Amino acid sequence: MQAMLRALDEAPLERARALVQRALTSWRFHAHVSGQRKGDYPVAVLDPKKAATIGSKSRILLLSNETAIEKRRKHKLAVEDFQRIQAMLDKGRWFRQKERNAILFAENDEELWRIVIKSTGDGKEAFVKTLHRSQERQLRNALRNPNLTPIQ
Repeated sequence: MQAMLRALDEAPLERARALVQRALTSWRFHAHVSGQRKGDYPVAVLDPKKAATIGSKSRILLLSNETAIEKRRKHKLAVEDFQRIQAMLDKGRWFRQKERNAILFAENDEELWRIVIKSTGDGKEAFVKTLHRSQERQLRNALRNPNLTPIQ
């Protein structure tokens, strides 16, 4: 898996995105999200500037199967919700929360979603930590929060 992630990181941005999107339609991803396969799975490709903003040396955004299982159970998410992460990252409003965290809000199918991503302490990986439907008041609170810095 590490070799594949390195290859994705080194591929041109659009090629990496196409490969990740294709991988999200495979049986492997369905098995990952349902807990039948352990480990981490690529779900999106970060804009290099945004990856750097959260201290990530990698632009590949990963989803651990533990996080997937927890979010499916707690927030009643479907596999398709995880497959839309790239689109939400691309059109979302980003905020830097801490040195290595970002929160973003994005509309998808007329619903507001909240995603939290985090890079590891060494910056070698970036992960989805939270994915769930949100409410407009949470976005308004983020816009007023002095501890959140908008990311362009």
